[in-house]
Amino acid sequence: SRKCSRLAPLTCIEKVVCSASEPEAMGEGEDGKKVNVIDVAADFALGIGWGGGDRRSEPARSGPRLKDERRELLIDIFNEFDTDGSGGLAIEEMTRMFKKLGMTATETKELLQEADKNNNGVLDLEEFIDWLYGKDSDANIVLEYGDALKPMFQVFDRDGNGCITFAEFQESHGLLQTALQWNRDDQDTKAGYIDPMLLDKDAQEAFAQVDKNGDGKMSFIDFARYMKATIDKSGISPDDLAACTQNIALALEDVFKGIRMAETGEIAEDNPMELARRVTRLSVATLDMQKTITEQSQTAEREAAEETARLKWKDPPRKMQVGDLKMLHLKNCPMNMRLIASFGYTVLCLPRGSDGWVAEISRAITYRSGRIEQETASYYQWDMEEETWTPVTKKNPASDFMALLHAIGREMGTFCILKTNCNFTSETPWQDATLGLQQAVDIGWLTTQQRLEFVRYMEDKVRSDVPSVVSDADSQGSVHARLLKLVLSPRLVMATLSKLRIVTVQPTWSSHMQVA
Repeated sequence: SRKCSRLAPLTCIEKVVCSASEPEAMGEGEDGKKVNVIDVAADFALGIGWGGGDRRSEPARSGPRLKDERRELLIDIFNEFDTDGSGGLAIEEMTRMFKKLGMTATETKELLQEADKNNNGVLDLEEFIDWLYGKDSDANIVLEYGDALKPMFQVFDRDGNGCITFAEFQESHGLLQTALQWNRDDQDTKAGYIDPMLLDKDAQEAFAQVDKNGDGKMSFIDFARYMKATIDKSGISPDDLAACTQNIALALEDVFKGIRMAETGEIAEDNPMELARRVTRLSVATLDMQKTITEQSQTAEREAAEETARLKWKDPPRKMQVGDLKMLHLKNCPMNMRLIASFGYTVLCLPRGSDGWVAEISRAITYRSGRIEQETASYYQWDMEEETWTPVTKKNPASDFMALLHAIGREMGTFCILKTNCNFTSETPWQDATLGLQQAVDIGWLTTQQRLEFVRYMEDKVRSDVPSVVSDADSQGSVHARLLKLVLSPRLVMATLSKLRIVTVQPTWSSHMQVA
């Protein structure tokens, strides 16, 4: 078995088909049999982009390259609670799920109404995923942070009836404000810490901000919303949040206990330090939560800015060519052309900021016997000093490339596909553009519906130019013929996707929005 003989599924961005003819001038192949040397040379030329090899618009299908881990998790959760295997979650099953988080049946019913689009009292799998996939739903914040928030909610809920009245909120809110000021110095004040519990507001203003329906009660869902804005901004993990809220809950409960003991005389009036010690503990826990959330927020913002700068599109060096990459790969991974009817390339080049460029390349090989195999991907990097492609030699290049796919994001990733497909020029034929968008679907950056939406939009634009006297059948044929002649730029394709609200506008193609 040769160096590149192990095969695995990989989707095509660009497929160049190379045909081998009957023997004329003969040489010896890897298996000792005679091969057609002229055909090998011709196939070599076609394989690296010379000789006008035909392009095929049907990419191989291998499913999303980027596994949608959030969707997979939601499917697992759904199946776990669909105890009767009916394919739907009834209110009883939902109640069991949220009861683990301390939710009441009434609160669970409220959450279910948010998700049950067809109002049949049952959630099917797609409703369940739509409900929880985005991070803005009440149920999502409860599921993701319920365990972390519940201890503090229970301390606020002094009578344990499942909701917080304004009087209860005012009592806890006031203690937290007092404790925070107790141990905060000027340096802490100047630090500008994020305030996760609205402690800069008085109790009435803070409660009104949370009690949206004005019924004077705060349910656990309301409490989760109360914390949501800060949680989302900071990016704090559930584990870190749980550690902070647990410390505050224990310290706050300890203060309440101290107050009761003082009221009953268990703490003597001449021993004020006992109560002060408890308040100091609460102060430290509250300030620690503010510091943790602020620091994680600042870290997240800094990393996001660094990642954006690192992955920002920058035109590759002029000498960097996809054809040269194919030629090098063919040299490193030769094939026995006597046995091969055709082969096609998959290439994707991604920027790595100051580290240059990295590329993934593979071939779909069709043998004369009819057998089709997909070559395991190989990885190359652009040597900035030598100005040439070189194989990636470090361990686990596939894992590194997959991490880069995740990091670069759907907008810039889709743009990289289109740029690779046209060899980093500013012109991409219609077939190559749609082929590139299909690759984005197969990677997981776009959906099939979004790709079709783009195609229909472009068809409508072309159709508007077809004379009205043309029949419907001729019109459709004319539209198709015009599309095949259409040459777009990758930036215009991305601007059109942005206009359709499929992707967000990026500076790289914002100047093309007016003509999209």
